[in-house]
Formats: sequence, C-alpha cells, structure tokens
Amino acid sequence: MLINASAPAFIVVCSWIVDRERAGWRQIAGMLVSFLGVLIIVCEGDAARLAQLEFHRGDALILLAMPVWGIYSVLLKRRPLELGGLEFLFVISAAGTLMLAPAAAALALHQPPRWPGEAAALGVLYMGVGASVLAFFFWNRGVAVVGANAAGFTIHLLPAFGTLLAILVLGEAFALFHAAGIATILAGVLLATRAKPGPDVK
Repeated sequence: MLINASAPAFIVVCSWIVDRERAGWRQIAGMLVSFLGVLIIVCEGDAARLAQLEFHRGDALILLAMPVWGIYSVLLKRRPLELGGLEFLFVISAAGTLMLAPAAAALALHQPPRWPGEAAALGVLYMGVGASVLAFFFWNRGVAVVGANAAGFTIHLLPAFGTLLAILVLGEAFALFHAAGIATILAGVLLATRAKPGPDVK
C-alpha cells in the first residue's frame, strides 16, 4: 500500500521530465496530506508500527514499476487520436500478452497448468474484466480528461476503498483510525484536484 502510494509522486516527476509540466503548490500539498492518510491506515494510527515494516525483493520490484506507470500515464496524452479507447486497450493488452508468453510457457513446462476451481475461476474473471479491462479503460479515459497529474492523486484513494471493502466483505471492524485515514486522504485528494482559483496560481 505504501509503495503504491508513491505513484502520484512518480507521475509528477515524469510529467516534469517528459513535458516540463510543473506541479502547483496545491498538488504538492494535497499529495502530502493524502499520503499522510495512507500512513494512518497502514500503521493503524500508531506511528511506531512503521518501524516494524519489512521490505523484501518483491517490494523492490513493485517500486520499480512505479516510474514505469508514471511514464505510461504521462505518455497517454500522445496516443494517436484515431486510436479509440477500446482499440488502444486491445493493442497494449496484446503487447503485454506477447511479452508474458515466454514466461508463461516456461512456467507451464516447470508446472503443467490445471483447470482452476470455481473460486480461482471467479478470481481470474475479476482480474481479467474488472482489474484489467475496465480499470485500464477508466484510467485511460480519466487521464485524457483531467491529465496525468490530477488523475495520479486519486491513487491514494485505493487504501480508502480497500478499507471499506475489507469491512464489507471480510468483516473487518471499523476503527477510529480508519475514519481518520479516509478523511485525511479525501481532504488531500480534494486539495490536489480542486479547480485553480485564478490565473496567477500555477
């Protein structure tokens, strides 16, 4: 969750490197405020818990993916206009499939694939339709409408939605730190994405 929360910062940096687009003070302040909300949820309102976090090789790989996501989001504005949203999604999905095919083949040789059970099949269906097709389609459209920087700040909403889903689906008890974290995240996102009050604000 903490590593994913770094995505808005990487998007801001990539926007400056690629397009020389500078983030305004509202965006920077909002990003810091919403990140504080993420910290509140992760450490369950106890700052001492942050010292107990452990980082592993998988965490480093996810961290490496963050600048890649930032560059992808920034370059979305350069998508050819004649390439519609669904067509563009098909192209990048096909490219990703080709890139993953050798690894999938090697894995199949090491461990022959088997038909998934009902739960696994539903999980694959959700990842394929919900977390891939629909999520990418909405993300690409959102970046096209509001820009990469503004869209990037909404990534901090993931812990808020994750908390609500954990309460609804897994029966996790709602605590005061949940409310404080979600409220802080929303305040930061609203600060970062609200309309500029005047032409003199960068």
